[in-house]
Amino acid sequence: MAVENSMSQMSLPINPNPHLLNSNSFIKDTPRSRTEILENAIKTLFVSNFRSLKERALITETKKNEDSDNFVDCFIAAFRMYSEPSAIFFYIRNAFFDPASYISCPTEEDFLKFRDSILRILYNWIRLYFYRDFKGKKPLFFELVDFLSTHELKDFSIANEVKLLIIRSHKNKFRITIKNIPLIKSSSGRNSIRGMNTRSQEADSPLRKPNLMDSFSLQNISSMSSSSIRSRVRLEDLSMTDLAEQMTLEEYKYFAAVKSTDLIGLSWRKDSQSPVTTMINQFNLVSFWVASDLVFIQNIEDRTNCLKKFINLAKKLHMIGNYSSMMQILAGLNNVAIQRLQKTWAGLNPKYKLIFDELDELMETKHNFKRYREAIQKRPLPILPYFGIYTRDLTFIEEGNIDQPNKVNLEKIQLVGNILLEINRCQQVKFNFTNRTFMEQFLKSKRNFTDETIYNQSLIIEPKETLQVNI
Repeated sequence: MAVENSMSQMSLPINPNPHLLNSNSFIKDTPRSRTEILENAIKTLFVSNFRSLKERALITETKKNEDSDNFVDCFIAAFRMYSEPSAIFFYIRNAFFDPASYISCPTEEDFLKFRDSILRILYNWIRLYFYRDFKGKKPLFFELVDFLSTHELKDFSIANEVKLLIIRSHKNKFRITIKNIPLIKSSSGRNSIRGMNTRSQEADSPLRKPNLMDSFSLQNISSMSSSSIRSRVRLEDLSMTDLAEQMTLEEYKYFAAVKSTDLIGLSWRKDSQSPVTTMINQFNLVSFWVASDLVFIQNIEDRTNCLKKFINLAKKLHMIGNYSSMMQILAGLNNVAIQRLQKTWAGLNPKYKLIFDELDELMETKHNFKRYREAIQKRPLPILPYFGIYTRDLTFIEEGNIDQPNKVNLEKIQLVGNILLEINRCQQVKFNFTNRTFMEQFLKSKRNFTDETIYNQSLIIEPKETLQVNI
């Protein structure tokens, strides 16, 4: 991804002291209209030496347009680059109780609309990152409850939505009773949530009965070692649909464990225990498993059949939206040691070669993974994205936009924030598949060798053809 080196940066203090907030940060001249108020505030924002990063989000939120809404969401996702949740919550609360410190509000209507916009920022924050920023942080959680219990919030319908959102998130997660935050009844007498989908986000998927392989596993799996599983069970013995679903369950566990703090500042490079590092290791493990399995099959017909199975597995993964594991399979098949097996590929049914080519084209790096990026934007959740694109993009952004001391790069926040929002979106909906114990053990028994060993074995099963020269 091409990233500009020259990014606009503002002289904002990192982790500013909330008590040093300057009430004269904005021009206090009274403009002729609300639109001029907002434009004046935003214009002042870019030319003034602001003391709070959060003020940037507060002002843009009031200018209801697509760009500003996106920036607020990006800010919520990426503010941890420069500040802590407790400091950001202080600014939100302070802006609600003292709007005059942030923006001129010459009329009662402007005053109320600004307050409403502040609560909408809080709503988006709770919607996106409630568990990350409030779960386990009881003082901050109680501050949030106290804020929502204040009398001034009773006239704002969005405040009711915030409360209901917390109660829904709170249920079965905290053993804390939320008191003194009465819900506002609608005219129908119900607590309605405007703009919220009350249906479960988990994808509906019928649960299939265990197959014969599952029954075998339940009886024997406890006594079988990894080597025993490998010797007794071949890939062609398994259902590719079941295997794809089990791989998806395993991969989703790794993916769901990734937090925004694991990505900001390329922090995974410094932590061998990072969930991001785990995902990178898992990618290599699966791709080497694919290549290893193929080169250690001596019979060419069996090898071609195994190749067909892996292509079919990649297709099944694509069908259920697991691009991560699909890319791992494709990486194994694109290993130079596998690609050189011309006799093996020649025996493949053209139908499977076409499937492989189509999936390979989907994930090609041409135009910065253009086809893949377009595909996941159109596809409904659940999705397991190819994580390597995120680490690649974040690396380009970080290395192309070095932070200057005591300055905050607003465009960098937007670039990083968009990536974090995309990851968070995909983490929200789980795959509703049945866990199969035998499949789980089979995946854990995968063998894989080094590139050198795989290539040398490839030369054994299909030696290089020597060119004979007649003298």
